[in-house]
Amino acid sequence: MSAIARIPMAQWMRGAAIVIGAAILGWIAQASTISTVLGSRRLETTLSWWPAGSAGLAAAAANQLSVVPQSPASLGDAQTLAIRALERDPTNVIAARTLGLVYAQRGDHAASDRLLHYAETLSRRDLATQLWFIEDRVQRNDINGALTHYDRALRTSPRARDVLLPILVQAAADPAISPPLTRLIAQRPPWWSYFLDRLIADGDSPAALTRTVLALRLDPADPAERDDLGRALRRMVDIGAFDAARALDARLGRRRPAAGEFIRNGGFEENDGFGPFDWRLTNQPDLAGVRRGQAGRVALLLISSNGRSGNVAGQLTMMPPGRYQIGMRAGAIAGEAIARPNVRIVCANDAREVLLDGRLAPAPAGGQAVAFGFEVPAARCPAQWVYLQAGAGLDTQPETPWLDDISIRAR
Repeated sequence: MSAIARIPMAQWMRGAAIVIGAAILGWIAQASTISTVLGSRRLETTLSWWPAGSAGLAAAAANQLSVVPQSPASLGDAQTLAIRALERDPTNVIAARTLGLVYAQRGDHAASDRLLHYAETLSRRDLATQLWFIEDRVQRNDINGALTHYDRALRTSPRARDVLLPILVQAAADPAISPPLTRLIAQRPPWWSYFLDRLIADGDSPAALTRTVLALRLDPADPAERDDLGRALRRMVDIGAFDAARALDARLGRRRPAAGEFIRNGGFEENDGFGPFDWRLTNQPDLAGVRRGQAGRVALLLISSNGRSGNVAGQLTMMPPGRYQIGMRAGAIAGEAIARPNVRIVCANDAREVLLDGRLAPAPAGGQAVAFGFEVPAARCPAQWVYLQAGAGLDTQPETPWLDDISIRAR
């Protein structure tokens, strides 16, 4: 056993053993096709249903093992039925597994180990057998062994995901478990995308997210993996791990703003952004931010209709405390204040902390320079959202407003 595998199991894994132990009985009960019919029937009644068939006898044995509370009588019935099933068909994996679990319940671990290894030899697809191996390896403090059977269970049974993936998400944050788990994920087993989805949805460790994303070597050129990268970065932002998100963004090779500049891609020329530090454009029928050639250059059109208004583009920045100015070119802006675009900057950890709420003045179609000053407070605002907002779309607007050359610099 490797050095890492000899480290005592963390508290989460002790809890995992309890969850998995309960799951074994649950899967056994589901696997018994007549469990809801048999209920607590005794052995004689069971045998009257299936006097000879190995499959039926094995299902009845599994049913007896799932009786709660367990009793010497139900264990005895399960043993008798499982033995009879194996006599008729020595390759019946349910019977072999059930007999092994009977011996485990009685504390005969040598016999249990032999039978459950035999059951796995017959089929690695038997989920209850894999769950037993996971629990057994956890009890032995064998991390690598437990992960081997996690992998086998998740490869062979979609039903295993609901039980095992939440445990692995918790494990990903544990220093003792993370190295071998990361090595396993780096191999891209067939279930890696389900694990990543669960980690992004429920994980609260920025270190685990970083390790997993880097281990998987996600490719931004692949649309699905590009989306995964964006979701992972946004999850880190959602849990307040702004520095970790920025560090991961940099390790992914994303281009940083120019020196002294806090906005990335202020001219909207690039269209390959996928994370919170890139522009995220709204795309709805009545509200959208659209990159389009305007006056010989690319600009952002702020499209709104049917009275809709709101964010059409947003980007996360990390400005230290101080005074700043946001500048841009704006064009084709007309009408009442409610119909004109707005620039809004808020603290990322508390959107109620508004740093700027600037309504744009009317501007000609050819565009003109616009600037607003604002201040980032000395505390409680490590990151900021910059939002470009469309005004209420009215049918009377003659042209579509546009913005370009967004820039934020200290002043």
